[in-house]
Parts: sequence; structure tokens; C-alpha cells
Amino acid sequence: MAQTADIRNIALIGHRGAGKTSLTEALLHAAGATNRMGSVQGGNAVTDFDDEERARQLSISGAVASFEYKGKRINLLDTPGYADFLGETYGALRVADCAVLVVHAESGVEVETEKTFAYAQEFGLPVIAVINHADAERADVERVIDQLSSKLGARVAIVGLPWGKGASLEGVVDLAQNAAFPGGQTKTAQAAPIPADLAGQAEELRGTMVEFAAENDEGLMEKFFEGESLSADELLAGLKMGVATGLVPVTVTSATRNIGTLPLLDLLLGLAPSPADRPAVKGLRPHSQDEVERAPDAKAPFSAYCFKCVLGEGRRISLIRVLSGSASAGMQVLNSTKGEKERLGTFGVMRGGELKDVTSLVAGDIVGVVKIDASAGDTLCDDSAPVVYPSTKYPTPLMSLAIQAKSRGDDEKVGAGMSALRDEDPSMRFARNPETEQQVLSGMGDMHLQVILSKLKNRFKVEVETSKPKIAYKETVRSRAESQGRYKKQTGGSGQFGDVHMRLEPLPRGSGVEFSDEIFGGSVPKQYIPSAEKGSRARLAEGLIAGFPVVDTKITLYDGSYHNVDSSDIAFQLAARIAMEACAQKAGVVLLEPIMDVYVSVPDDYVGDIMGDLPRRRGTVMGSTGEGNLQTIQAQVPAAELATYATDLRSMTQGRGSFRIEFNRYEEVPGDLQQKIVAERAAEMAEARK
Repeated sequence: MAQTADIRNIALIGHRGAGKTSLTEALLHAAGATNRMGSVQGGNAVTDFDDEERARQLSISGAVASFEYKGKRINLLDTPGYADFLGETYGALRVADCAVLVVHAESGVEVETEKTFAYAQEFGLPVIAVINHADAERADVERVIDQLSSKLGARVAIVGLPWGKGASLEGVVDLAQNAAFPGGQTKTAQAAPIPADLAGQAEELRGTMVEFAAENDEGLMEKFFEGESLSADELLAGLKMGVATGLVPVTVTSATRNIGTLPLLDLLLGLAPSPADRPAVKGLRPHSQDEVERAPDAKAPFSAYCFKCVLGEGRRISLIRVLSGSASAGMQVLNSTKGEKERLGTFGVMRGGELKDVTSLVAGDIVGVVKIDASAGDTLCDDSAPVVYPSTKYPTPLMSLAIQAKSRGDDEKVGAGMSALRDEDPSMRFARNPETEQQVLSGMGDMHLQVILSKLKNRFKVEVETSKPKIAYKETVRSRAESQGRYKKQTGGSGQFGDVHMRLEPLPRGSGVEFSDEIFGGSVPKQYIPSAEKGSRARLAEGLIAGFPVVDTKITLYDGSYHNVDSSDIAFQLAARIAMEACAQKAGVVLLEPIMDVYVSVPDDYVGDIMGDLPRRRGTVMGSTGEGNLQTIQAQVPAAELATYATDLRSMTQGRGSFRIEFNRYEEVPGDLQQKIVAERAAEMAEARK
């Protein structure tokens, strides 16, 4: 069993194409965990094991690659860099102790570089930057380092230099060890003298690095001022303190040529915090608001957080991060989120889709567990010391599709498939909208949605039809109106008779539908008043002009008549429906549309474009707030105008903008637009009746 202090949980983050998966392959190979390096293009990368990833040559899901190096266990969390799948990055950062920000040496700091760096800061994680593809033809390491400072605001400490340029890149100069390391090495790094043409630059940068290290420790500071040299271990210890407070060390690699990977592994062991270095985790006592803390200590009560599930080796595996305590195979624990007991039978460290069994767990471990019901967001803990950790709050999905099984008998398959896929990808949402009666799938973008539907088809053998989600319009009356509803039918023998006088009048927004009666003297017998209410409510629920439910309306039954023999429950229901239709013609019915609070965050350069675009969507800008070079614009916009906003915002801001929406209120639809919606709705209903 690994000790907590000997574990490193590291998330690789950054823009797509920066080489995170290739770097994972190189680190695994350099450490001796694999015999050969796989590749994304070859379809044999360890962490791109899903069929969709191999077909698209693109990381879609976060994956764990565990391996041993110099007596330490390193759990790498390889994350996607494509914007649609950044929810996976968010989930991985929740269980990591450090982030490695991978940046392309040619492309530099890009959109997702900025976003994922911000995510790491949001989780309070230290960051180590790796400039990958340092062997690219137009690689410019110095420019990228400048961008890390200017675009990200990072306080940078250079710890590794490229030895050579472009295709002639030979290795990396490790400033901490004050030596050069050729590429292509595995297991044990063989140092070489620093090339003469780099010696001056290396000496100058090492002096700066020594200052960074010394400023965090009084003992090192004394040595520094007295002119004593610092050992590699002392340098790394001092830098590690700086990393914990925001210093960003930077080194270089070429993952595909296995250059700089062994020095990087040594840096990770020296600079990345272990779980034991991290603060206690806070949760709540079940069924209360009492706060509970769990220290990352093997002697504390056992607790763990399930951050996602995967289908690996043909079985469902729950991925958990052990936050405190220890556990052994066969131990019974409490799923405090669901209130159920679970037995930890088979578990092990993950390497892509493979599970390598272990017999015990300790605080800091990231492992897969088989044959338990724990889903993403669940807490597992010692039954005698229960705790519930908050579920990760993923970024709000930005795009939605209404889906329906092509075959009527496949509805249950759709539900079961979506439930399983949400276990794998907690950033997606799937639910039935009770107002529009549609099943709605929501995700971070079009590709995200298409991948989910492809998995549903290929894995669960069910196909669906998609459409644009309906807007949940509602109807209401504009003024007060009274009318009679009379239903009379005679077909030999006993007939049907019901007669009501009813009133409709508007109520304030959000009031729903109210019913009252003002019957005196028994003009409508008491037993038929519920019938009149049932009939009138049912008619309003069907909509009076466009098939949308009527809200914010008061129904009053104030008079009527009956027949001793022919009156019945159904007759008064039908009479009430007739009265509602008659009242609607007098009262004037209008459509209401949902108005959303929209919060758009963009760099300063794009504020003008956003401010100009929102009014064109019938939006009202309410104000803005700024933090750094980022502005957040708050507006109120009709939901109908936001269907394509995720795509449009990416286009307007070159992918640098983000937004979230929340429901605010319902508001009357403008007259010309109402006529169009009513006409479209009538055509839809006519088509459905065919």
C-alpha cells in the first residue's frame, strides 16, 4: 500500500492539440510503465481507450493513468482540451492535487489554455507549466513564456531550457539539477554537461530560480545571501513552497520524441504536492448542516468521493478519490449520498480502461471500484463517522436537443442509456421537460451532443430523432370577462344538462390558476361545483389560442342552473369548457414567454460586440462588472432568442466568451411575434392531427 505522502495526483490540462495525451504516453513510457509509446493518431493511446475517441482521434473523456516512479505512485488525469468537453477537465481538477498546464510551443497560450488555467485557480490548485512540441519548426519557447505572464498573469519561474531548436532539439537543460538530459531515455536519466552555447543563459536563469526558491525559506535565504550554493533537493523544496502560493514553474518537452519527460517526472515528484500536503476536506454530516472536516490522513475515518464512472474491460467501474482514512478489500462502507451500504470488493489503480487490482486503499489514492452502485457525485464513508461531500458543480450546459426514440418500444432503452452515459459524463444533463413534454438532452456544445448520441446508438443500440427544444410559452388573459356555458343533449330517455356562468380575470405573474365560486341559493348544486372546476381547469391547461397552458388567471363560478334528472358531472365539465372558450373571446388572450437572466463573461476587447448583439436579441442590458481583463455583462433576454447563442458567442469572441443563464420571469410576447407563433403552432397541431 502506497503511503499518502508518496502519491501525486496530477491533472494534465490545456488547449486541444497541445499534446496532453501524447505527454501522458511519454511519461508512462519514460517511467518504464509501458514497453512502447502509443499515439492518438495510431488509435492506441492508453488514455484514449473509448471507441469514440479512437474514431475521432480526439480526447473526449477524462482518464486516469497510474504508474510507479522512484517509489512514488503517480496518478495522471489526462483531460480533453476541446471546448465541448471541458466539463471533464472540471471534474478531474476536483480530485487532483496539482495541474500541469500543457502549452503548444508554436501556438502558445490559446483559448482553452486560459479557461483551464482559470479552472485550476478556481479549485486552488498549484500549476506547473510544460511547453510541449518544443521541436516544432516554428517553436518559440521565449514567446510562450512571455504569454504565460502577460495573458495568464502567472508568476513564472523557468526551470527547464530547450537544448537545441526545432527538429534539432536534443534534450532539456534541467536548471535544478544544473545538467542537460538527452531525449529518449527511460527509467533512469543520464545527465550530460550543459552545452557551451547555453551555459551563460542557464547560469543566469538558475540564479533567478535560486532567488525564487530562497524567498520561501529563511534557511535557504541565509545560504543565498552568504553566497552558498543550493543543492537540487534544496532548490526543489524552496520552489515547492512557492508553487503552493502561486508560483508557476515552466519547463519544455517534446512528448512524441520522449524529450524532457524524465526531467519532468523528477520535477513532478519534487514540486507537486502530495495529498498529505493538501488541506482537510470539508463536508456535512448527513441530514444536517453541521460541517465536518476530514484530514488527508490514513488514520482518519475512511471517506471517498466518486467523480465519474467508466466502462472499462466490459464492466462498470466507479472512479473514486480516497480523501481520508484507509480501506481493505471486502470492507463495508456507507454511500452517504444515497443512504445505502456498499461493499468494496474488487478495486485497483487505473491505467486507461484497465484495472490493476490492489488489496488496500489509503488517503490520496485514485482508484476504480467494481460492483458498487456509487455514481458520480456520491460520497462513500465509514458508517460510524458519516460525511457527505458536495457534488461537483459543473459549468452550465449551453446547448440542448429534444430527443425521441425512433421506435416507440425503445423509450426505456433511451432512459437507461442516458443514465449510464451521465455516470460517465456528469457534465451532461437529460430530463423530461414537464411543460413541453419533451425529453431534453443538454451539453456544452454541438460535438458534445453528437458524441453522446453516437454512444447511445453504438453502445446501447438505440436511435433517436432530434429536434429543437420547444419554448415553454404560456397563455394568460388580458382583462376581465364573463360568459355563460350551456351544455344540453337529448338522445331519447335521460339527457345531459349543465349550465354555468363563469368569469375569467388576470392575476399577477406567478400566481398560477385560482378557482372560486360565488354560488348562492343552490343555482348550481354543491356536487357539481367540483365538476365545473375540473372542466374549466382542464380547458385552460389545453390553451385557448395556441395550445399552451393558461396561467395567472382566476376562474370564478358565480351562477348557473341544473336539471333534476339530466344534470351530471360530465355535463357540468363540458359546460365549464364552453364558458372558458366564450370568456377567452371577450377577455383577450396573450402569449407569455420565459425571460432569462444571462451572464456573459468576455475579455475587454469583445464587450462592445456583446453589448451590441444583446439588444438585437430583444435583450435588455442590466449592467456589467469587471475582474482583471474580464467583463461580465448581465442582461435579460427571451429564451427564444438564445437557441444558438453558444455557437454565436464562440464566433463573436473567437471562443473566449462564456455564459450562463437562469430563469427570471414570464413576460408578454410582442404582438407581431405572437401572431407568428400562434400561426406556427396552429400548423403544427394540424399536422399532428393528420
